[in-house]
Amino acid sequence: MCRNPLVAEDRRRTRKELLEATSRELEKIRRSVDAGRLVKAEEIGLRVGKVIGKWRMAKHFELTVQEGRFEYRPRQEEIAREAELDGIYGLWNPFWPETSDTPLPL
Repeated sequence: MCRNPLVAEDRRRTRKELLEATSRELEKIRRSVDAGRLVKAEEIGLRVGKVIGKWRMAKHFELTVQEGRFEYRPRQEEIAREAELDGIYGLWNPFWPETSDTPLPL
């Protein structure tokens, strides 16, 4: 296993930006629902689906969509778990024998 701190920082920054952008758009939908401009669960769900799909952030949010009601919250545990893996990757070569005494190159 290897860790690249530059890749880790880039992924951390990118995830933060995507979470913020998604939250901003979800908040707009929540305000529309609270104001009564968006009532039908189907319409709310379609709008939410577009936002979540745009940045592929569904796994990072818990969503509740009902008639006249929309709630969301970030899944902090999932976000933290993913952040722990930032910049980590493994090297694998299918041609190295499993029982070789030869050290693996890094």
